Amino acid sequence: MAYLADRYGLDVIDIAHEPVAAYHVNWAKKIKVEDFLRRRLGLPRKLLDVMWPARLVGLVSLVLARLLPIPVRKDLGHTITAVYRKR
Repeated sequence: MAYLADRYGLDVIDIAHEPVAAYHVNWAKKIKVEDFLRRRLGLPRKLLDVMWPARLVGLVSLVLARLLPIPVRKDLGHTITAVYRKR
């Protein structure tokens, strides 16, 4: 965001993060658990992995995400909005 301001001669007025929606909290937990398990097991991080070890890790992650009290920063969702002013 700051790069755009410098590049195009703008002043940053405000930057706002959309919170994680309630229906995405379990998904966010699953991603955190899956990333942790992949690192511990030495599996590569791929966008699409259909091999059986990756599918098993995904299933285990889904179950653990629903059972364990994993913290999720609800203030950081996918959408970031920035307001600029031309100098």
